[in-house]
Amino acid sequence: MLQQFNPKRVLRQISNPLLKEFFERQGHALAVDWDGLSNTQVDDIFDAWQRLPDEQRKAVEITFHDVHEMANEDGTRVIIEESQYHGEDLAPLLEPMESRYDKAIWTFMYRPGVWDAVVRFAKADTFWGGRSWMKRGNMPSAGPKTDAGTLRAFQEAMAPGTWISTPSTLSRVAPMAPLKSGAVLPAGA
Repeated sequence: MLQQFNPKRVLRQISNPLLKEFFERQGHALAVDWDGLSNTQVDDIFDAWQRLPDEQRKAVEITFHDVHEMANEDGTRVIIEESQYHGEDLAPLLEPMESRYDKAIWTFMYRPGVWDAVVRFAKADTFWGGRSWMKRGNMPSAGPKTDAGTLRAFQEAMAPGTWISTPSTLSRVAPMAPLKSGAVLPAGA
């Protein structure tokens, strides 16, 4: 089970050289004695981060939330799989890193295309069974409305969101007959 986000815990899990590089890459040269801190001494880093202007502070926090979400075994596996999809195997580069948080923030900094994809997938996965997926067991059973007026209204509602529609052309909307048990749609249907 994923632990609740705690910014100081995230800071403790990321090695100081990567933290320093992260903040510098974001344009925030924090006034922190990086060389004098151990990896678990994060109060100075946290305080300097909290002194950033609101918009910049929040942007860093969002990134740390994402790093936290991806800093687990499944997250590392997905990063490696996505990197392979992008034509590079990150496993040899990530393997020597002890912290999964280091692996996640390194990917954020050095492979933004991979990072954007894995975070997007992770966020989509959280919707399944989450707040946006509400089961409604008390809804009455009803068949679809397929009369000409309802189809026309649906067609007009969908037209602005489809790439094939123009002001003079609407996408064709037609009811589909229910599939028989075990039936499979033909390719292109």
